Amino acid sequence: GCPGNQIYVQCGSGCPLPTCQNPNPPNQVCPTFCRNCICPTNTVLNGDNCVPLSQCPVTNSCPGNQIYVQCGSGCPLPTCQNPIPPNVVCPAFCRNCVCPTNTVLNGDNCVPLSQCPVTNNCPGNQIYVQCGSGCPLPTCQNPNPPNQACPEFCRNCVCPTNTVLNGVNCVPLSQCPVTNSPTNNCPGNQIQVQCGSGCPLPTCQNPNPQNQICPAFCRTCVCPTNTVLNGDNCVPLSQCPVTNP
Repeated sequence: GCPGNQIYVQCGSGCPLPTCQNPNPPNQVCPTFCRNCICPTNTVLNGDNCVPLSQCPVTNSCPGNQIYVQCGSGCPLPTCQNPIPPNVVCPAFCRNCVCPTNTVLNGDNCVPLSQCPVTNNCPGNQIYVQCGSGCPLPTCQNPNPPNQACPEFCRNCVCPTNTVLNGVNCVPLSQCPVTNSPTNNCPGNQIQVQCGSGCPLPTCQNPNPQNQICPAFCRTCVCPTNTVLNGDNCVPLSQCPVTNP
């Protein structure tokens, strides 16, 4: 006969029985044999007997002020260092020690994110924040990074509002170095600017490009006002070569 209050079946699965300690065994290739003694539906094994999960003994041996739950997610716990863990396929096991809602793990204890220790190890004059966006920081070279799906992680070192990154320091965009002369990297007689529009430049062939949604990036080489691009050089429209169709 079956031990405790387990029930007899002709050929039950060879997979591990759910227990109070592990009510959701991970999916696996189970041994191919017939188990004859199992627990009734909606019960788990506790010793030799089957009980509802709610009747499993609670033994809170959690460290710090973590709380005990019957079957918490196997995903990584949020911590002061990483309050928003990335979305991943989490292991299929029951975590018993978790943090209360709206708290994160700091060592063995759970604290509100606002109480996490601040250790400003940011380079230059960057400032420390608990959880900044994972999007690229604006820089002198690219003050308007394109909109994109940004990585889901917390950036701790950011630039203050209305500044961009120049090396390891944050400066107003107006203080970004302009390499116009003698190291102007623009072709022909184009001029270098901090952040020109990403729209197509007017050219001799197309002096009035159509209005469109332009790419979100900074063009640094442009033509002076009232000129258009002809090859690598900028010329007044009146000096464009005439090509007779």
